[in-house]
Amino acid sequence: MSARKHDRVDLDTESTVYFPDKKDFICRTLDVSMGGMKLSHDNLALLFPYIGTECLVEFLVEVQEEVEVKQVFLQAKAKIANGFPDGVGLAFVGLDKQTLTLLEKLVVSHLHSDDLTALKDKDGVTIKSDFTKILKGQLGDHITE
Repeated sequence: MSARKHDRVDLDTESTVYFPDKKDFICRTLDVSMGGMKLSHDNLALLFPYIGTECLVEFLVEVQEEVEVKQVFLQAKAKIANGFPDGVGLAFVGLDKQTLTLLEKLVVSHLHSDDLTALKDKDGVTIKSDFTKILKGQLGDHITE
């Protein structure tokens, strides 16, 4: 088994996948990374014939903007890369800079959130980061100056 190129983070949101034959499917996003995402559908047999096909995927995400969380609607070109018993994998194709930046914020904020959750329960933790404002907002009085 090969190592993944990108870190994946869990993401539970609705997404819509549009195909060139004018069919679209409302799916559930299972996870997302900088390179793609994994989707589930009530009837996966409908999506499996599209493996190898390019599509357009739309989904709503929350991203951290300094100390504020914003909801952003992302639209990305993708290709159905593979199928699994619980979903299909999409590989993003030619993301524009703005979408790539938003995806990076989403993935990084989720990864930091997971790390911060683990740190909240530890005593005597010192955190030095470029994300000081975000850390202060999320950890509150767990941080001492």
